[in-house]
This record gives sequence, C-alpha cells and structure tokens, in this order.
Amino acid sequence: MLKRSIAMLCILFILFSSVAFAEFNLSDLSDEDLALLQLEMNAELIKRGIIKEITIPEGIYVAGADVPVGRYIITALSDPTLYATPQILIYPSLSSYLNRNSSSKKLYLINAAMSAGKSCTITLESGYVLYLRGSDYTLKKYSLSMFE
Repeated sequence: MLKRSIAMLCILFILFSSVAFAEFNLSDLSDEDLALLQLEMNAELIKRGIIKEITIPEGIYVAGADVPVGRYIITALSDPTLYATPQILIYPSLSSYLNRNSSSKKLYLINAAMSAGKSCTITLESGYVLYLRGSDYTLKKYSLSMFE
C-alpha cells in the first residue's frame, strides 16, 4: 500500500512538473494578446518592486487590474500637437468614466494638461480609471527616498 502511494505521488509529481515548465510560443499570440501580456507583466513587476518605472501608451487603465494601486510620478513624453494635447484624467470608477459625456457634473478627480517632460504625482486607488491621451507616458513608483 505504501509503495503504491509513493508510486502514485511520483507519477503526479512528474505530470504536474511538466505542466509547470510548459513552454509557449509568443509568436502564436495576436498583437492585442501580446500587448496585454506586456501590460500585465509590467504591472506585476512594479507591484513586486522589480522595476520602478515603465513607459505606457495612451489608453485606459484600471487601477488594481491594469496598473497596481499606489502613488506615482507620471511624465508626458510628447509635446502638444495640432491634433492632440497630452492629458491625464483620473475617474473614481469605470462607471464614471463611461458616463463622462452624458453628465453635466464633473465626474473626474484629476484633469491635467501636460507637455513633454512635465510631471505630476497621482494616487491610484483600487477601481480608479486612469485615462491617458495625446502621448506616451512614464509611470514611476513614488517613493520618499527619491528625495533624500
């Protein structure tokens, strides 16, 4: 009975270890899936403190899902153009972002026009929506030690 249990455990170990080390080919992913994977990896690397700064494109990001919750220094990388002014908007929820055009009330928490090299400090709480437009941005984890 003991030998059978040990044999079964060995077989299970071999099966599960091969699954844990399974490889996949990145070239099989669509462009959208690859971009999503990069975003998820960057978020996890920031959360673990492995990297302190990332560059992210304009887009919509949910704090706690796409970007880790926390305090950041965000910097625009492009100057305003005829077609776009770099702008940062933070909404307290996805529903306030989705209803931004149908309400006469101010639904955002922060609305900052930016230019290349201009930075501001933002705090993202769980569920906040970070809406970046008109530029790529660097997002750097805020730390008091950076000013010492």
